Amino acid sequence: MTHQFPSLSPEQKKELSDIAQRIVAPGKGILAADESTGTMGKRFQNINVENIEENRRCFRDILFSTDASIANCVGGIIFFHETLYQKSSNGKLFPQVVKEKGIVVGIKVDKGTAPLMGTDKETTTQGLDGLSERCAQYKKDGCDFAKWRCVLKISDGCPSALAIAENANVLARYASICQMNGLVPIVEPEILPDGDHDLQRCQYATEKVLAAVYKALSDHHVYLEGTLLKPNMVTPGHSCPKKFTPQEVAMATVTALRRTVPASVPGICFLSGGQSEEEASIHLNAINQVPLHRPWKLTFSYGRALQASALAAWQGKDANKAATQQVFVTRAKIQQKSSVTVQTCEVVQHPGTLSGQGRLALQVGLKKCTQSDHDMDVTHFSAQVFHWTGGQEVSHAPQQRTDELERKNKSKISMLTLY
Repeated sequence: MTHQFPSLSPEQKKELSDIAQRIVAPGKGILAADESTGTMGKRFQNINVENIEENRRCFRDILFSTDASIANCVGGIIFFHETLYQKSSNGKLFPQVVKEKGIVVGIKVDKGTAPLMGTDKETTTQGLDGLSERCAQYKKDGCDFAKWRCVLKISDGCPSALAIAENANVLARYASICQMNGLVPIVEPEILPDGDHDLQRCQYATEKVLAAVYKALSDHHVYLEGTLLKPNMVTPGHSCPKKFTPQEVAMATVTALRRTVPASVPGICFLSGGQSEEEASIHLNAINQVPLHRPWKLTFSYGRALQASALAAWQGKDANKAATQQVFVTRAKIQQKSSVTVQTCEVVQHPGTLSGQGRLALQVGLKKCTQSDHDMDVTHFSAQVFHWTGGQEVSHAPQQRTDELERKNKSKISMLTLY
């Protein structure tokens, strides 16, 4: 039997656990603002904005300088190296701006993917060399958590056993190094949505990958209470001819997680994985309604799904700052509603929203569920509609909408098959 040598002290474990719990406090998720220079260039190209450092700084300044209420929705922000050392328009470093709102500062530490020889164009992730020194410096510079992304794909023969084992081991080594330096590691084994695979194929691959990841984390003595997981949702490939409902996606996702992720992990923060803002919200909400025990916080770690509308509202113009911040806060509130277990939401985007002239409505129906064998009775007992206009939130419960929801929810909803 192997011997476990002392690794983390009780004080170190408590610090890591406390940080992780702060990030995924109820109703909170993560803003992934760690896009590389190249990725930001692609985003800016869509709005005809030049990809220069000052423009990147300006856009992130708009997001980070949003009023303190954003901390009710966002528990942590992942920074790119360049952004960590930039300043806001008032002269404060961005980490200081964020921390003053009570938001935890994180940093992307991997150095991108590299080909894995002997595979069908599969990859591993680089950046372990010098990682301990970089983590120590990032901790001194105000960071409390880190992110490392590994990428796998689904195709004939993929993900291969070699790719799964290699990426699991890399993630475990990264997580161990982070914890030794006081950073909570976000473990991100992303399975790409490219291809024509169906939901069951994605669930199978996700389970195999996550099982290998948590075996590797155990082998490397990683303290799970001081980690977070950032996985893909279980979805069909973009080219899959068959369509699946949000409830089917949710059941497959939660089932895969229940089979592989230990209950000691405090939170699971889903990546959006090429989904639209609306799809990411609807799927996250459905995941939080699955009538199965879920011992972890299930929330978001979104980049594009939190920023796409804000970018479109900004258009690179200082005059659009207020409208951009309003759209960003609205989107964050929608994700917050989606990460709360007792609510279901339907996102309605009205014309003109992206320009800041329209409105976004989040329709929330509170449900009371009872489970019996393979059927679930759903009884609707209240409904609210939230409108964000002019930066103000107004709540009311129109009878017409309530009656409509009651008619829909009186029917029995058949539970989905566990694959």
